[in-house]
Amino acid sequence: MSFPRYVLVEEGSRDILVSAGGVSGFFVALEDPSSEVVFLDVHDINAREIRTDNAVLEIRDSSGQRIGEYFIGRVASGSLENDSKEGVASKLSFRVFDGRCEYADAARVWARWTSGTALHAGEWLRWPNGCHDDWLHVVQNSWFSTGRRAGRYGHEEEVEIHGSRMATVSGFYCELGEAVNGPGGYFGSNLDALADCVSSNYGGGRLVRVNWRGADTSRQILGVSFVNSVADLMGEFQVDLVLD
Repeated sequence: MSFPRYVLVEEGSRDILVSAGGVSGFFVALEDPSSEVVFLDVHDINAREIRTDNAVLEIRDSSGQRIGEYFIGRVASGSLENDSKEGVASKLSFRVFDGRCEYADAARVWARWTSGTALHAGEWLRWPNGCHDDWLHVVQNSWFSTGRRAGRYGHEEEVEIHGSRMATVSGFYCELGEAVNGPGGYFGSNLDALADCVSSNYGGGRLVRVNWRGADTSRQILGVSFVNSVADLMGEFQVDLVLD
């Protein structure tokens, strides 16, 4: 049996409604019309009938620490399936009226993040380019769910990023976030969020210098307009950006 990676709680009381090792139907593509979410490998159920307007789905790691969360809102429990051999609950379905995650591959990323093994430098690069949005989503969700703010938590005022590692705009933010705040670190997910980070004195204070190696490669892949926008933003907040 897996550990309870997905825990549905009441927002106000934080009482556990159901905890499970897996979930199906929550991480979905935009066009998916279904409203059913199924908790798999159920560990605990508070009540047979569960209805609430303030459900929150917590993501917990193997030590039981909350490392992510989603406000779901209104849910209503549906069918319960028992394991034929053990006689215990194995699947519990919910009707979810809003609040599902529209990053379909985030479930696979969360599985890695909740494993209990520390993230490695550059690990996000091992995922296909199409998963960079999902990885960045998990980075952002976990960063703020665990109480951190936009800002520099690392010790280095000067960092280096590499254009050869950025195949997508999300990859740029993954690369920069890791350079500033370490593996799994967040330092913006769009230009507005990046502005919040570079202008913040929270944590280790402001970033001073970014050395962007292979900037010509980034201009070709990410676009001249994007690179120029980042350069303008850094200049606005007195961050020395060196485009090599």
